[in-house]
Amino acid sequence: MSSSPGASSLEPEPSATPSSPAGARGPASASGALDGTGMALVIGCYTLWGVFPLYFHLLSAAGSVEIIGHRIVWTLGTCLALIAARRRWASLARVCRTPRLLGALTVCGLLVSVNWLVYVYGVNTARTADAALGYFINPLVTVALASLVLRERLRPVHRVSIVLASAAVALLVVLQGSLPWISLALAFSFALYGLVKKRIGPDVDALTGLTVESAVVAPIALAYLSCLAWQGQSAWQSPDRAGRSWLCSWWPVRSRPCPCCSSP
Repeated sequence: MSSSPGASSLEPEPSATPSSPAGARGPASASGALDGTGMALVIGCYTLWGVFPLYFHLLSAAGSVEIIGHRIVWTLGTCLALIAARRRWASLARVCRTPRLLGALTVCGLLVSVNWLVYVYGVNTARTADAALGYFINPLVTVALASLVLRERLRPVHRVSIVLASAAVALLVVLQGSLPWISLALAFSFALYGLVKKRIGPDVDALTGLTVESAVVAPIALAYLSCLAWQGQSAWQSPDRAGRSWLCSWWPVRSRPCPCCSSP
């Protein structure tokens, strides 16, 4: 994600040059406007996320960690197939040979895996409202990081809207009566993911980024899935063919929003 939804409404510092990340987007970015393509990607991304809980009910036979394990493995396999079909090995090799990019994508892979593990856990334990609240809090955290770390400047109207949104979120938390750890984990993990992607956005295309992010956590996923299979506790070993089919189809459902978020 080269810039998260919350950060897109921020105004860069006047000192930003055309060669800098803040100035690279041209007049539209300088005026705080979100172009049509960016808006379409944001809407598409969050629409897909909104319907995911319906899909997760089809995977109820598998635990949250197993679901994420399958997501990682199937996504990596598909990304490698696409890399081969598009002959993008040179781009992948360049990223892997660049410590800065490889390190950043490793962090991204860990952050997004934690994000989705918490999200799936929340949905599968009937805490979908907490998961949804996390994505209300996320833009506020994103704006805070953009302002504090990237030194992007807020307009007065943006400040007012953020205060109102923060008050609404605070009210929801108070009414809930307990610390919404699921919401906070989702909000901060995804905001940090967006911050790292913002830093490397122009240097890594969406497909290559998703491939590396999946590859760095694939050994963990494979080890866990293998352990489940060895113990005979894997949902993959169940006689339910439909369940296995849904686990296989998890990669296109899950991976679809990632290029939307990663598009520079």
